[in-house]
Amino acid sequence: MLAEEGYIVFVADMFGEGNGPVGTEDPMEFLRPFMADVPGMRRRIAAALDTLTREADRRAIGDVSRRAAMGFCFGGLNVLDLARTGAEVQAVVSMHGTLATPQPAKHGEIKAAVLAVHGAADPVAPKPERDAFEAEMIEAGARWAMLTFGSVVHAFTDPHANMPGVAVYNEPATRHGYALAHAFIADAFAGKL
Repeated sequence: MLAEEGYIVFVADMFGEGNGPVGTEDPMEFLRPFMADVPGMRRRIAAALDTLTREADRRAIGDVSRRAAMGFCFGGLNVLDLARTGAEVQAVVSMHGTLATPQPAKHGEIKAAVLAVHGAADPVAPKPERDAFEAEMIEAGARWAMLTFGSVVHAFTDPHANMPGVAVYNEPATRHGYALAHAFIADAFAGKL
């Protein structure tokens, strides 16, 4: 879907070879050790961006001066951490991602424009996490926005999500969230944010 919108898509393995989930584990229990290693996560997402940039340049694919990152769930946290590292990307978009971090960005560290698209009823990242994220973005002096859909839970972009009260697909939230994300990235590329 993102490639159809004109993006070059690079999917990073944030777990390392042989360390990924098999699908039977509790997702939050599985992710806990990765999320607890904030410096390690940030090194991995920065390395992923470096790999994307190097390979895109080597293969003459896309425009390496126009880079944005979009992540979903744990990937949403990863792209936020990419912004927190001060990475040279124009924009990051977190879709129903974990928002809070034990190591928030300090003033001036975030260079990218930051968009979080979220569900107000998301039990994975509840309101206190949204409040902490907002406070962090303000303190960091970031260019940021958050779109929060009322009564929407986690994984709203996943057509297969159907765990009432936890993770449920929501077509309008998905459609509006992607429309905003595409416009946000285009504005960041044009220097309008």
